[in-house]
Amino acid sequence: MSNIKYDKLEIDGVHYKTTFSKKFINRKPWTAPDPGAVVTYIPGTVVEVHAREGQAVTRGELLCVLDAMKMRNKVLAPADGHVVKIHVKKGDKLPKNTLMFEIEQ
Repeated sequence: MSNIKYDKLEIDGVHYKTTFSKKFINRKPWTAPDPGAVVTYIPGTVVEVHAREGQAVTRGELLCVLDAMKMRNKVLAPADGHVVKIHVKKGDKLPKNTLMFEIEQ
């Protein structure tokens, strides 16, 4: 049972002994989302890139088109700002959660 860590928990004066599984201990720590990071939510291929580095964009403006699951998905700017960095180019095959654009607000 070396994979299990025991800890004590107190709620309203009542003491509990709780266990943390190996999966819980090794979980990926939560980080606050970056509002300027545009990431892929599904795997796909970049068909068109409409944004340029340094370009001013407004919320909802088209950044690129991603072909995923036989559908053309428009990737839109999440907020007003400037495109700081573009991490993709036409033809790139992207896995899920890949950083595509950085937008500075």
